[in-house]
Amino acid sequence: MRRYTVLLLTPDSLTSEYGLSSNAFHVDVESPVGCDTLGDHVRAAIALARAQALEMHDVDVNESADGADFHVIAVFAGHHDDLSPFE
Repeated sequence: MRRYTVLLLTPDSLTSEYGLSSNAFHVDVESPVGCDTLGDHVRAAIALARAQALEMHDVDVNESADGADFHVIAVFAGHHDDLSPFE
């Protein structure tokens, strides 16, 4: 299993502060059959994070099934916590 932290930008339709609203998601990617490369694992991590984002924002999965409106800002190996102060 590989652990990732995925930072996603919240779509403008779900926030009044587009460009300023993002969320970090901790995901664990199992190594499924055929998922051998780092790119495969990163794509799986992004898909898991987008699924969590859809659930967190209570988005109807039928309208945005893949969560592509949640744009990827960064993907980090390991679980990392944001320690920046909030204003």
